[in-house]
Amino acid sequence: MRAFVRMWELLYSDKSLALKVEKIEQEMKTQGESLQKVIQIVNQLLKQPKPMSRKIGFRIDEK
Repeated sequence: MRAFVRMWELLYSDKSLALKVEKIEQEMKTQGESLQKVIQIVNQLLKQPKPMSRKIGFRIDEK
């Protein structure tokens, strides 16, 4: 716990380092949103019914 607190103290004592961390957090947020959109689209494609495939070859329709 002390190491974690010390790390945050060091991190926020240096302004440039704090700005870099904030920038990385913002990038992660936008990437996460983009990834969620991609996952939603893939899920929609997976939910679509599969088209019926016809067998290849000669068929005789019996009545």
